[in-house]
Amino acid sequence: MDYILVTKSRKDRRNKKKAVSRKLFFQGLKSLFVLLAWAFLVYLFQPFITAVVWWQGYQRLLLGKATAVAAVVKVFTMIEYVVCLGVLLFLAMLSWQEWKKWHSLHLVENDVVKK
Repeated sequence: MDYILVTKSRKDRRNKKKAVSRKLFFQGLKSLFVLLAWAFLVYLFQPFITAVVWWQGYQRLLLGKATAVAAVVKVFTMIEYVVCLGVLLFLAMLSWQEWKKWHSLHLVENDVVKK
């Protein structure tokens, strides 16, 4: 005697398909959120990662390949020039600010004296 398996109704099968598709959708959504969280963490640690990469490059450049004293002297001379230029620009901006302050006070005093 052959037994015929009793199948679920169409409604139950449709609900199962919906449940499976919802489960897959939420798993994909969860994966997307995990990827976004990792991307955000990498974004937060980007300055630290950049500093480490720069430091490693500095060590390999100066300590590994540039063993000649002249190359190291050139690098430090360049750094010295950059610092001197920064100080000169700072002094120029500071003197410009002081001159503008003095000039505006002088104009206000002249306006008061004229009246």
